[in-house]
Amino acid sequence: LTASTNLAFVIGQFIAQGVAAGMSSRTDVWAYKIPFSRQWIWPVLLLAGLPFCPESPYWLVRQNKKEEAKGALIKLSSSKNQPDLDAVLLMIEQTDLLEQELEKTTTYMDCFRGANLKRTEISVMVYLIQVIGGNPLIGYANFFFTQAGLDTSEAFC
Repeated sequence: LTASTNLAFVIGQFIAQGVAAGMSSRTDVWAYKIPFSRQWIWPVLLLAGLPFCPESPYWLVRQNKKEEAKGALIKLSSSKNQPDLDAVLLMIEQTDLLEQELEKTTTYMDCFRGANLKRTEISVMVYLIQVIGGNPLIGYANFFFTQAGLDTSEAFC
């Protein structure tokens, strides 16, 4: 998951640079409207697929909707290798009880103590490494190249 987060950033930057390079020769108002409008494709696709996604069995168990949770488990599991749904539902219930018990005694400061400190550092570094590595500057590189005197078509190369 850590690598896929980084991969998502990089793929997004490749797409953005491709769109920016494609619009670099335009001088009309669409030179900025097209790139801005293209970023709305992803939320529209995700929202269109949302009605087809089953609800989380963990959330349903927490809301005391065990039959609906079992139905969601059926949708989420493979028809070939379907596990014992009652056992999985029991495990979800036990996990929920454990989480509720831990919530009573846990604070945000626990993220910075003991073994949780290492987890917090890893989580922060996944996102911070993008900034430390200079990725935000890549998006502005074309601007700086044109300011330095390069032709617009050469700034995207």
